[in-house]
Amino acid sequence: MKNNKIKTAALAGTMALAVMFSGCNLSLKNEERFQLPDNPVSFEMNDIDSSSLNTIEVNDRTYMPYGSLKGELKYVAIQDCLGYLDGDKNLRVYTLNDDPYDNYLMVVNVDRMNETPDIWRDFSTYSEDIFTPKIVEPAGYEEWGSSDLHYEMEAVQFVVTVDADDVKVITMNYYSGDHLIGTSGSGRADEKVITKGDKMYYEIPEISADKLAPDGGSFEIRCEFTLQAENNDTYTVEGGFERSVKLGDTFYLTLTGNQDDGYKFS
Repeated sequence: MKNNKIKTAALAGTMALAVMFSGCNLSLKNEERFQLPDNPVSFEMNDIDSSSLNTIEVNDRTYMPYGSLKGELKYVAIQDCLGYLDGDKNLRVYTLNDDPYDNYLMVVNVDRMNETPDIWRDFSTYSEDIFTPKIVEPAGYEEWGSSDLHYEMEAVQFVVTVDADDVKVITMNYYSGDHLIGTSGSGRADEKVITKGDKMYYEIPEISADKLAPDGGSFEIRCEFTLQAENNDTYTVEGGFERSVKLGDTFYLTLTGNQDDGYKFS
């Protein structure tokens, strides 16, 4: 009799867990980010004679299965739902917010959200080493050969040592010619004056550099620095930075000066 009670309790516990996970999955499925757009595209999976894997054509790019999601689906930052696969409106295709190049797609069956989603990769990146969101887990398909990835986006780094008084925030604007490419700013989280000797870090990320040097080579860049002082006035830092750079380079600058005399790099 005692064993039957234990079995009954175990069965009840299992059913409760099943209901709980089913409820969680239903809640996830109903989230706005997983919904189809107003005009979803129906993508067809295509067979390849030389492979057991299928392909899909999305925005004139060919994608092939590459791996799976690493981590929990509920934490994934989705950018857009593009549509669905092979007429199945529950088998949906998403771009990832952490992949600015759209080299990867995530395919989710919203009726089986407890299953691990598949990750597809743009096949034009075959044999390349590309930036990859940390949620992508390669499956090791032989079709991808020597294709590689890196989880940290490369950058041109600038390290500014503050040997100046009254500085609260330093901002770097970087240009190609007269065209503003981007901005990088740094200061203390508590908005107090930066302590002398502290280092501030700035970067030109890979995605910006790719626009200037698609082949991954060197490119010309001009950086202008401004700062907000303790008196809340804005100062232009004399000196700036202008030269040819490439991803992986690191440059070291020292900021000197004060509110009365102005600021410059020495």
